[in-house]
Formats: sequence, C-alpha cells, structure tokens
Amino acid sequence: MREAAVITGGHKLLFERLTEEAAHPLADAVHDWAGLRASVMTEVHRLFNTRIPQDAERMAKRRRSTVDYGIPDLSLFPPRDPDAEANLTRHLTEALLAFEPRLEAPKVTLERVEGMDGGLVAQVAGSIRLGRISHPLDFQVVLRRHGG
Repeated sequence: MREAAVITGGHKLLFERLTEEAAHPLADAVHDWAGLRASVMTEVHRLFNTRIPQDAERMAKRRRSTVDYGIPDLSLFPPRDPDAEANLTRHLTEALLAFEPRLEAPKVTLERVEGMDGGLVAQVAGSIRLGRISHPLDFQVVLRRHGG
C-alpha cells in the first residue's frame, strides 16, 4: 500500500499526461513554474488558433461548452475597425475564461502587424498560481487567419 505524499506544483492537463511517456505517473503529474508557464502559453496558442463553426453574435448570447473550443473566424472582424477589434478582444477574453482557468485575471489586447496581411497579435497578460504564490505571465500569440 502506498503512503500519502505531498506533491508541489501545478497539475498538468489530462492531454499532457496522456501524451507523455511518464516513468513515474504521480510525480510527473505536476508542473514546476517553467512547465506551468510553458503549458499555459501552449494551450492559449492552441485556443486562439482554433476556429469554431459558430458566428460571433450567437456565441455572445450563450455560455461556452467544450464544442465551442476556440474563437470565431477572423473574417468576421474587419481590419482597422475599432468596434470589431473590441468584439474580437471580448471573444478572446471569454475563451480564456472558459478554457484556460490556470490563467487568472486574463487581459487581452490586440496589435496589428504590418506585412502580415492584416495579421493580428494578441498580447495576453494575467497570472499563474502554484499554491499560495502567484506569478505574472505576459506573452504574445500570433492569430492565424484560418486557425490550425
């Protein structure tokens, strides 16, 4: 019979645990700070570059579920339209709140990148927590036009 052990770190996501070759599944089920930071950044990149087949207005009227993982198609948000960019920023923030709970108090701002065919970069800020300690996290995600 195994004895109880104190494990420190942030829990890995189910898919991370399923895809790794873990020699010690229990010990390898948590992240240190660097692993947690990398995991959150990877998941946000996936989230922001996955498109959902719902229109943006319909999404705004209901609570997200697992079938709504991602963001609406970027073609719904005309370039250089302040209202459209505000709407996209809201969708990005709502996606974070729904699908990346490890990122606390997320804030998203958008930046246009010249020479990227109207490309956008999302600046993501928030904090991640291990136990009682919270660290700020700030990074960029390039939003691909067609996801993927």
